[in-house]
Amino acid sequence: MKHAKLLTLLAVLVIASLVLAACPSQPTGGAATPAPAEAPTVAPTPVPTEAPTEPPAPAGLGTIKVGTNAEYRPMEYVDESGAVIGFDVDLMNAIAQAAGFEVEFINTR
Repeated sequence: MKHAKLLTLLAVLVIASLVLAACPSQPTGGAATPAPAEAPTVAPTPVPTEAPTEPPAPAGLGTIKVGTNAEYRPMEYVDESGAVIGFDVDLMNAIAQAAGFEVEFINTR
């Protein structure tokens, strides 16, 4: 019986110490932090007047073949003329144009 009371008291003390350790030492709400006496001055960063240049496109990539399963509208699908179209196709065409290569889409199942 004495051991049970002692273990209960020890458990309560451990829990109380954990709760007190989690409390902040200073109140955080309501008290405003004092403003610094003088704001530090920072030199302005010069803004470039020229637009950044594009990196040169790698030479010799030729035509890149891209396999797709064109059955998932609107991402990619086959239109009435048999061409593969859709969001993924438009995205890949934009990437190819920016990188300087050609794209050939191959519809696979």
